[in-house]
Amino acid sequence: MVAQFIQAQQCLAAERAFAVVLPEARRLIKLEARLADTLGRLAKQVQIAGVRGETLHLQCANGSVAARLRSQARAIVVAMQESGVTVTEIKVKVRADSVWQRPRIKAAVSPRGIQALRTFKECLPADDALSVALERLLRHQEGRLE
Repeated sequence: MVAQFIQAQQCLAAERAFAVVLPEARRLIKLEARLADTLGRLAKQVQIAGVRGETLHLQCANGSVAARLRSQARAIVVAMQESGVTVTEIKVKVRADSVWQRPRIKAAVSPRGIQALRTFKECLPADDALSVALERLLRHQEGRLE
């Protein structure tokens, strides 16, 4: 994120008409860092949409995140005030779109893990439900390693 900001800063500085945006961009980066410190892992699903008057506008990934933000509103307000921004309230908007969607990545079982599963499967009766499930898992995983 910092590298992207530096690139954006260089582009904005190169064009005088956009140079007025730099102070606001710097302020938002500072606020997002402060928000990340306050929220921890939850911050990955939250964006600062802006500060209007004394209201901090946040966008989030879903209703669950919105509820958690609202429950932590006081801590967020205090953190923003410690950053030098006069904020007395927050408004949260759910923005469920593709920006928040993370690609699903299914991890493959390592070759050593596959061998351990085979050894375990050999200890089970052939008609056991767990043995059948392990066989299906092993067939699927062997196809992924090729």
